[in-house]
Amino acid sequence: MHGSKTQNYLYLLCLVLLPAIVYFRVASFDFTLLDDKTIIQDHYSIIGNIKNIPLAFQTDAFLNKPGKEFYRPVQTASYMIDAAIGGDKPFIYHLTNLLIHILTVISLYFLLVYLQIKKEIAFGLSLLFSIHPLFSSAVSWIPARGDLLLTLFCVLSFSAFIKYNLTNKLTYFILHLFLLLLVVFTKETGILLPLFLFLYCRVVLKEKVNNKKLLIYLVSWILIVLLYLLARNKIITTLPSSDIFGIAPLIKNIPAIPATFGKLFIPYHLSTLPLFDYISITLGILLLLVTAYLLFKSKRQQRTWILFGFLWFLAFTIIPLFYRQADADFYVSYFEHRTYLPVIGIVIAAAFILNDSLSKLNQQLLKYGFLCLAIIFSMVSFLNSSNYENSLSFYSKAIDINPELNAAAYSGRANVFIYQGDLIRAMEDYNSSLEIHEEALTYYNRGLLQSAFNNHELAEEDLTKSIALDSTNAMAFYLRSVERLQRKNALGALEDLDKTGDLKNLADVIFIARGNAYSSLHDSIKALSNFSKAIEINNRNDEAYYRRGLSRFAFRDVAGAMEDYKKAIEINPAKTEAYISIGQSYGFLHQFDSATIYFNKTLEILPNSPQAYFGRGLAKKEMKDLKGACEDLNKAASLGNGTAKKLLDEFCN
Repeated sequence: MHGSKTQNYLYLLCLVLLPAIVYFRVASFDFTLLDDKTIIQDHYSIIGNIKNIPLAFQTDAFLNKPGKEFYRPVQTASYMIDAAIGGDKPFIYHLTNLLIHILTVISLYFLLVYLQIKKEIAFGLSLLFSIHPLFSSAVSWIPARGDLLLTLFCVLSFSAFIKYNLTNKLTYFILHLFLLLLVVFTKETGILLPLFLFLYCRVVLKEKVNNKKLLIYLVSWILIVLLYLLARNKIITTLPSSDIFGIAPLIKNIPAIPATFGKLFIPYHLSTLPLFDYISITLGILLLLVTAYLLFKSKRQQRTWILFGFLWFLAFTIIPLFYRQADADFYVSYFEHRTYLPVIGIVIAAAFILNDSLSKLNQQLLKYGFLCLAIIFSMVSFLNSSNYENSLSFYSKAIDINPELNAAAYSGRANVFIYQGDLIRAMEDYNSSLEIHEEALTYYNRGLLQSAFNNHELAEEDLTKSIALDSTNAMAFYLRSVERLQRKNALGALEDLDKTGDLKNLADVIFIARGNAYSSLHDSIKALSNFSKAIEINNRNDEAYYRRGLSRFAFRDVAGAMEDYKKAIEINPAKTEAYISIGQSYGFLHQFDSATIYFNKTLEILPNSPQAYFGRGLAKKEMKDLKGACEDLNKAASLGNGTAKKLLDEFCN
């Protein structure tokens, strides 16, 4: 008895230490700027307050209200608990993933023991599960939290149900129901668990569960599922289109079944954003046929559990396949972390095969086999986890695996390069992405980058292609209007601005753009009207005041113009163009001393402003300070002001 306890403690120690050693680095990993950015970083004002946990049950998985597609409040609440402990740094979120994984491994060991699997078999399979390379994404990637929690709660709920039927202690049944509640509120896939609990009752327990008891179980399970569905339907008001969710996506996603099954036995071609590949699919089909053969040849009792485990794998794999990412063929066909729960079924089936065959097998050889696999899996998982270290390694791995197919990975990495300030490499990746697949958002982003390079013609071309692929993007029309203005196409800019009605939060900016277009057309009346409308919408918009000041000056309303310039400076004291315009206005009024004051203020903020030196030089010339004027004009000319150079030749040489 004492030896058995010691062995149990050693098993548990190994199940904690080995995955901790393999994955200890993940705690130092960064965010990947994918779903973790959307959920945690972009919504930290909500996630960062533990008092917002009730809000997790009132919003969708991405904290939208009304919600879209996914309702996962327990996952959201877990992020809030992390934030309360560790703030907005990625360390705590990664550490929690690792801790949940270790708890799942321990729970799996006890589940197998409760199913009367020999402890050495339960330990060996749990150990392999703990360091299997296929699950390195689940442990290393923060957005995989839902699958980790779902699996932990499923295993614990199943275990509590088994314990209740073994002991008849009500405490276990209450615990089972509470855990089942956590299961369904963690991820929608969890509503399948009652089906397998029912199968366990009818196929395994059989007469041990009478009809009255089974009815109590069914009513309890149905009530929990209904509670979840009612809560979900209240929050999720928008369903995805039929090409994203439904039978058609399921049919396209079916290859994920053999692909993940193949990677379970031979973890090859692992990727952060995997696409279907013939090797994994073919290997998976062959292994599925082998499984079918083993099922056919197995003993009756063994066959029951092999079938149970295989159905578990299929059911929990298929449900997520009803959803397909847009442009999945060039982005991601399936996520490897979603195999985390389905594989529990394969572990159960394997446990019963080995359990019944242990006496016939060479136990020493079996131990060495487990040891070799553990060493290999540990090394591969250790290396594979580094692909989730940061956003650059995340996308680079996807590109390395599918360099000719994964357009989204190139586009994602380009965004990372922009974030890092490496615009050249960003442009290269956008180009590579668009060579593989034309996508509206990629053209849009490359258009922004072309504009940053002052390639306004190319920027307009990219934005035009983006609009052709997605005419609902009002921001693309606005940005194209900016590029058209740069290219003196004011009428084209106005056409685009007429299509930006959805940008209500940018209404003042749109009116400023319209005002700029009318200014370009020398229609000062309409320009002035649009700038005034911008100020009505947002009286703290310094650019609106500045632009209206220019329009007023065009009407020779110098006093009104200077009033607007000064208001712009009041809002934004660093607005140098407003100081220059005030200086020019004073110059127009022949108040050259006052003009000089404002040009001086400009140079205090922006010491190398050619316009300020030029304006001050003209003011000094009018004040008969020819030496000072020539010095300022010379400085303006050296900073690129062509007019200053001409005046130098005329007055100073």
